[in-house]
Amino acid sequence: MEEAEQAIREELQEDIENPTLYALLAMALSQQNKPAEAEEAAREAVKMGPDEDFSHYALAYALLERNRKREALESIVEAIRVNP
Repeated sequence: MEEAEQAIREELQEDIENPTLYALLAMALSQQNKPAEAEEAAREAVKMGPDEDFSHYALAYALLERNRKREALESIVEAIRVNP
């Protein structure tokens, strides 16, 4: 997963405002057991792409990694709202 993180970070240098890349980074960081960094990347994804369901899903996943179930559920509900 470290290779995935590095590749995503390189892509972000070219496309700094891409919410999907931030969501992917959040997922890669979660897989490396870096929940705080994952949450930060996911929140950036949501900020940049509030109408993208994957951004909200990535945030929910990161929040679950930190045992913040209520907030994770809110993110899943938002993901469903933006893409029923």
